[in-house]
Amino acid sequence: MNADDKSKLKAYEELIGRLEHTNGLQHRVIETQSSLIKSLEEHNAELEKIIDDLTNI
Repeated sequence: MNADDKSKLKAYEELIGRLEHTNGLQHRVIETQSSLIKSLEEHNAELEKIIDDLTNI
């Protein structure tokens, strides 16, 4: 393997490392968003029940 190939290989390895890091960050963002959506849905259900109870008074 010549010096140019080694340089290209190193650049690709660095790129792969950065992409894996970015992928990890995106995965954490998606997990957080999913958790927030679930929490909002639960709160929405609670609010709907409260509104329903108040409407029936």
